[in-house]
Amino acid sequence: MPKQLVVLVGAGASYDCLATGLPYVEREWRPPLTREIFEMRTTFLNVLRKYPGAVASAENIRASIRRGKPLERVIQEGLTSSSETIRRNFIQVALYIQELIHTATSEFGHTHSTKFHALVEIVEQRLGSAFDRVLFISLNYDGFLEKALYDFYSVTFSSFDDYLSRGSWSLVKLHGSANWGFPYIKAPGGTDGIPEDDQFRRYLEALRTDKTEPKPALADIMMVGSSIERSKLKRYHNGHFVYPAIAAPIEGKAEFVCPIAHSQYAEQFVAECSDFLVLGCAILDQDVHGLLSKMANVQRLLVVNGTQQFGLFALEKLRNCNSVFNTFRDNCAFDGGFTSAMDDDHIAKFFDS
Repeated sequence: MPKQLVVLVGAGASYDCLATGLPYVEREWRPPLTREIFEMRTTFLNVLRKYPGAVASAENIRASIRRGKPLERVIQEGLTSSSETIRRNFIQVALYIQELIHTATSEFGHTHSTKFHALVEIVEQRLGSAFDRVLFISLNYDGFLEKALYDFYSVTFSSFDDYLSRGSWSLVKLHGSANWGFPYIKAPGGTDGIPEDDQFRRYLEALRTDKTEPKPALADIMMVGSSIERSKLKRYHNGHFVYPAIAAPIEGKAEFVCPIAHSQYAEQFVAECSDFLVLGCAILDQDVHGLLSKMANVQRLLVVNGTQQFGLFALEKLRNCNSVFNTFRDNCAFDGGFTSAMDDDHIAKFFDS
């Protein structure tokens, strides 16, 4: 039976993919953890100010986080508020997050390799020996993994077909991507011949007045920018304003935001997974629980989630969603993050064990 590796990547891996003490690293663009998305970094504030609805709620969001409330819950409460004005303001939060993550991908050490490059290389070295195929499953909106795969394999990710069945590896982004979008509100009078700044103002006005909820039809998801190089996000398509195709960062996400063929491929692949590596992910979302519940033949497991305590937390979540993980002992949780697991060769040793 072919050996199949699944690498599940969460926000903690992007956060820890490059040492911030290096002189060429743009520290202000370090990929944020969820709780850091509204931090008052100058770089973040320059993006935030473009979205007045998000600005209107930003200080209360920060105060809630300081009091210990998860950002996911704050956003969920905003999107379901009894106030229509607050709901419309929170709809702009996704636009802010999309541009923030898209820009961070480009600016944070964009000319240098990250730990994702190192990971792709050690996986490639073992294809055909330790395992036959690998599926990278990313829960992140950023393009750090795509950039590593592009630099290694010259895959441009210019179409959704580029993500699947790339020889012995594939990539699925279950929660969407900062360079994906879907047609949302029809642009009154179209957008042809209208200066870009005026188009953007009209978009923000439409977000405040149109009562349509931004729920993507998965068949309509499209590329609105590049995940591997600097690019502007496209906000208009065929007479419609385009909304981010990313899963709202709310507690217990229950639905994937990716092409249907991608989620179906992931479901089939994980059912035959023999080796499972978790990087920077707490395993909190219901949709991920449902996917991982299909794993039936996992023989090797490593959880890397910042510290051993956080790793054990994620391991317990795995055990709760699938009894196959009850056979694995607590020493499957590594005491450290992505960078330290790569630098001390722990991930390579896991593959070779």
